[in-house]
Amino acid sequence: MAKIKLQGFDLERSRQAAKTRKNIGAALDTIFNELNCYSNQDNLADILISNITGQHRTLQQDFWRVMTGVITGYGELAYADGRNEGAVNMCKQITAALEQYDGALPRI
Repeated sequence: MAKIKLQGFDLERSRQAAKTRKNIGAALDTIFNELNCYSNQDNLADILISNITGQHRTLQQDFWRVMTGVITGYGELAYADGRNEGAVNMCKQITAALEQYDGALPRI
């Protein structure tokens, strides 16, 4: 009986993971569509900051913890060309700087 519950739990986790991938993908598509509209790029950082700071403070810290993982992962890309090479190199430098903050963003 316990195995059935575990399988159900695993199935629900799998469904939630698929839903999360879809939701995050849609959110990033929206952001990248806005980036593609050059007139919107100047205000995008302000809009993001305004929306991030409007969230619960624990979620703000969670957000930045996830973003440090994104920065680290992007800096480890195996391939870059002139279109994203600067961003990859910047992420490598930020990752090196972030090492001093290891564990500094706990979930509170």
